[in-house]
Amino acid sequence: MNKNCFFSNAFKYVEQEGSSPLENFLTESFVFVLKYLIDRFPCDAISILNLFGIKITDTSQLKVIKLETQKTFYAPHDFCDENKIPIEDKRMKDARPDIVIYQSKKPTVIEVKVEACLNSYKLKDRAPIDQIDFYENIKGIKAVYTLSKH
Repeated sequence: MNKNCFFSNAFKYVEQEGSSPLENFLTESFVFVLKYLIDRFPCDAISILNLFGIKITDTSQLKVIKLETQKTFYAPHDFCDENKIPIEDKRMKDARPDIVIYQSKKPTVIEVKVEACLNSYKLKDRAPIDQIDFYENIKGIKAVYTLSKH
């Protein structure tokens, strides 16, 4: 499957009983538009990337930008310190941010929320943490942002 094909990427999230594809559709749409802007309107792409703390001063720097959706990071391998976030439920030991933007080796993570709330992770002998706190513990993450309708 062509990773740059919007229709193929959006089709992965066909509506199923009990779930809405809207959040994933908007994620894929945002990434498609951003890739298009990088290719055709680089100054506009730079303006958007700057909103997410990705400082680009020259259009030639856009060549190193890589965007991924639904990238999986696995614990404990991809996390800074498993003791800092001792997840109680072993099934919830991976993180799958909606969007990851790579600029060199420091990725920026964006979590898209339309109707849903942030996920909560129950920790052993500690207060639960939300998705943002969880994602901030991925090795090398530069920053974590949310996109929301609110």
